[in-house]
Amino acid sequence: MFDLGDRIVRYLAGKALIGVGLIAAIVSILLSADVAIIASLVVIVIGNIITLGAA
Repeated sequence: MFDLGDRIVRYLAGKALIGVGLIAAIVSILLSADVAIIASLVVIVIGNIITLGAA
């Protein structure tokens, strides 16, 4: 029997990481910070992995 609450929490955490990564990417582009753009893309990828793992 699976725990639905745990899956929802992981799904929402993944979506939150995607949102934070997108905001960080936009700010990084506006500030022309190359390393921060790469870091924000990594955060987005991690958020996608967590979201897909919860599905």
